[in-house]
Amino acid sequence: MSAFFACLHLEQHVGCSPSTLRAVMEQLERLILETTEGWEREGIAQGQIGPIVGTVDETFLPRMMVVFMDLVSGYVLLEEVATDRTYETWYKRVTARLEPLRTSVLYLVSEPGQGADQIG
Repeated sequence: MSAFFACLHLEQHVGCSPSTLRAVMEQLERLILETTEGWEREGIAQGQIGPIVGTVDETFLPRMMVVFMDLVSGYVLLEEVATDRTYETWYKRVTARLEPLRTSVLYLVSEPGQGADQIG
């Protein structure tokens, strides 16, 4: 816990309320999203985004999330809550995510299973 607070530069604080921590986390999330959106815009403008060697998977944490990642860079392109993992769900979400990037999928790797392994 102390390492987490040190990363947030809160190591000098004796205590902190849960609502304050939530506010800090929300602000950090907003800043991270703004930063990555800016990097993507710059990459698109400079033609730095090439074909993707991707992988798809799903996580079953509190809710099921579909995840699409570029294997070369490790960049998570998509991480969304989904109620199913059928081909239609994967195809719609991945296609919508790739459209503004003006790129394509060179290769796609996934574990054997339902839905995602059929994209390509």
